Amino acid sequence: MRLTSSKNHVCMILLLLSALLLFIPAASWASVKGACANCHTMHNSQNGAEIYTESAKRGGPGYNLLNTTCIGCHSSTGGSPTKPLGESTIPIVYNTVEPAQMTAGGNFYYVQHNGDNYGHNVISVDQTLSSAPGSSETGVGCGFGGCHASLASIRLGPGYDWFHYPIQGNGCIGCHVPRHHAPDQTPGGVVKEENGCYRFLGRPSWVWDIPPHSSRPGVEGIEDPDWELTVGQADHNEYRDADKPAAPCSPGSANPMGISDFCAGCHRDYHSWDLQNRNRDAAGSWLRHPAGDTEIPNGGEYAAYTAYNPQTPVSRPVVSIVSGTVTPGVDRVMCLSCHRAHGSPYPDMLRWNYENMAKETGCYVCHTAKDDQL
Repeated sequence: MRLTSSKNHVCMILLLLSALLLFIPAASWASVKGACANCHTMHNSQNGAEIYTESAKRGGPGYNLLNTTCIGCHSSTGGSPTKPLGESTIPIVYNTVEPAQMTAGGNFYYVQHNGDNYGHNVISVDQTLSSAPGSSETGVGCGFGGCHASLASIRLGPGYDWFHYPIQGNGCIGCHVPRHHAPDQTPGGVVKEENGCYRFLGRPSWVWDIPPHSSRPGVEGIEDPDWELTVGQADHNEYRDADKPAAPCSPGSANPMGISDFCAGCHRDYHSWDLQNRNRDAAGSWLRHPAGDTEIPNGGEYAAYTAYNPQTPVSRPVVSIVSGTVTPGVDRVMCLSCHRAHGSPYPDMLRWNYENMAKETGCYVCHTAKDDQL
C-alpha cells in the first residue's frame, strides 16, 4: 500500500514538473529551438537567388551558413519588442519605427533617428567622436585599426583570410559572441561560460585568438526571461561585478568578468579601476562617477536605497538568485545603473530624462536626499 502511494506521489510530482516545463515561456531558454532552416541555409540559394551575402569585400555565404546578420534577426519594421522565430521568441533591439516598449538593453532606433549620442552606433562610424568615450585608444591601438575605438569598424581578428576581414555595419559582435547552441542554464539560474555567458557577453578568446584577449573570462549573471518587458522589484536581470585584483578583466582572475569590467574594455577610464590614477584627486575624492568595483556607501543618503528599483539597477559581487533588496556597503553602482547599452530616448543613453527627473526617480534613487527640495 505504501509502495503504491509512493508511486502515486512520484507520478504526481512528474506531472507537476511536466506542466511547469510546458508553461515556462520559450524566452526562458538561451539556446534557440526549432528547425535548423530558421537560421541556416544549406547552399545559400533559394528560388534562384542568394539568401545572404556576408559582405561586399568577402562575398559568398554568411558565416556558419547563417541566413542573415544579427540585425537581420533582431530587428522589426513594427514596434513590437519581440517576434517569433520558429519555436523561439527573440528580442528586438532595432525597430524601424519607435518601439512601443524596450527590452532592458534599450533600442538602436534612437541612435538611428535621434543621433549618435543616443546609443552605441554599430552600423556606421560616429560623426562626432573618433574613439569611445573614456577610451585610451586613439584609433590605431592593438594593431587592429582601433577595434576598441568604434563598434562600427570591428574586426573578427588578425589575419588575411575571410574570417578576419573588417565587418562594417555589424558591430554587434564587438560585444556579443553568439553561442545559440550552448547548453541552457537551470531556469532562473546563473548564466555561466558553459551556457554561453550572460547575454552572450562572452570570453573574447572565442573570437580573438591573440593575447591579451585569450585569458579574459566571460560575463556571468541572471537573465530575466522576458528581457524585463515585465519588470519589478523582484522581477529583473541580476548583474555581477566581481572583485578584481588589479584591473578590469584581469587575466588569470578566478572571478568571471563583471558587467562593468566588460564595458571597461572600451570605456576603461570610466571604470573604478584607474589606469592612470585619473579618477580621484590627491585626497581620494572621486573626479568621475564611480562604476564597477565600488560599493554603494552604507551611510548618508545612500543607505536609504534598500528596495531594488529596476530603473536604477545595481550589480552584486556574488549573484545566485533574483533579489528585491539592495544592500548598501555590498552592492555596487555599475555602468548600467545609469545607461542602456543599445540606446535610449535620452541623450547619453541614459535610462531616464535627466532634464525632468521626478522625486525618487533616476539619480535620486541612489542620491536619496538630493530631491528633498523638489
